[in-house]
Amino acid sequence: MKMKVLLFSMLAVLSVAVVQAGESFSGAFEKKSKSVSGNWIIEKDDQGWFLKVDSSFKAKNGPDLKFFLSPIAFAKTNGKNAAQGGLFIGDLKATKGEQVYRLPSGIDFAAYQSVLLHCEKYSVLWGGSPLVSKN
Repeated sequence: MKMKVLLFSMLAVLSVAVVQAGESFSGAFEKKSKSVSGNWIIEKDDQGWFLKVDSSFKAKNGPDLKFFLSPIAFAKTNGKNAAQGGLFIGDLKATKGEQVYRLPSGIDFAAYQSVLLHCEKYSVLWGGSPLVSKN
């Protein structure tokens, strides 16, 4: 029995590594409470994983705006649950234009369902997008 559990654990780790090695994610921001729009991509290069928003990105200005990966499906996210169990990506650098955010290493993308822009100070979810593999 122990051998089966060990073998299953090893296969699970290997399958996550294989999926993540060639995978990337992309989408378009959708408004929840405040105006946010534009395209994003999460991809890996030789320096690690990055969230990149393109030149079409625009968001209404606000305090304490942060990007998160959330384990909650985008349709079910709101201002109160947006950061629960989420992975902080970074503080919003600008309300419009191209931006790049380095992600922490070792992310298990299978644990997350959405990319969010959230005002943490006042618990207001600007918007986000489902985390969908582009491969």
